[in-house]
Amino acid sequence: WVLIGLIAMAIGGMATLAILISGAAGNPLVKQLTFPQIILFVWVLSSTIEEIFTRGFIQSNLAKGMDISKRVPFLRVDFPTFIGAAVFALMHLVLWLSGTDLKTMLITILFTFSLGLLAGHQRAKSGSLIPAIGVHMLANIGGLIGGIIYAVVTFLASGKLPMR
Repeated sequence: WVLIGLIAMAIGGMATLAILISGAAGNPLVKQLTFPQIILFVWVLSSTIEEIFTRGFIQSNLAKGMDISKRVPFLRVDFPTFIGAAVFALMHLVLWLSGTDLKTMLITILFTFSLGLLAGHQRAKSGSLIPAIGVHMLANIGGLIGGIIYAVVTFLASGKLPMR
């Protein structure tokens, strides 16, 4: 579990770093939240609800009677896992309605698809939603860590904290 958790955190951290380094504006909804609200709404509620829908409903229902799988680096991904990951990524297109810029959207879709594959793999492997929810939460926590890394590196390089 340690390796999977670190990979999940790395996915979240790399997504945040990619958004910040690219100059993308980020998610305007999340920027309005306080830290306790981020913990409750992004890390806990959204992770749980999104996993119940994509891994619990979509992936589980597709898995009945399907066993087509392909090998991708480090994972064996079956068709239901792939479709669940694609739906998970596409669900994030709704951020467009909140004014999220195109760069942020593209980065978000790429990284949520990757996270969806990892969470879906854990769901298929364990038969439980708990590991998928845990992977999702760790990726969201990794996003915060990526932001902290960016701030520290920016401060060390320029003597100023990044402001957005």
